[in-house]
Amino acid sequence: MSSQISNNNNNNYTIVSAFQNLYISRKLNNMDQAQVMKRKREDWLRLYHKMLKGLEMMIDIQRMVKDIKN
Repeated sequence: MSSQISNNNNNNYTIVSAFQNLYISRKLNNMDQAQVMKRKREDWLRLYHKMLKGLEMMIDIQRMVKDIKN
């Protein structure tokens, strides 16, 4: 009886699927795609803000020139 108990206690099986889980693969691919899209959005936002700062600086210079003329 003790051998049966010890056999039951030692049955720790690791189940490994031979098939790839398509849901998880799709989820990981979507996560990768989301990260790429996020980086692209951040790059565009940086460029947008840089352009806005440049425009604001040009407007300020035009105002200064206008004030000097008057």
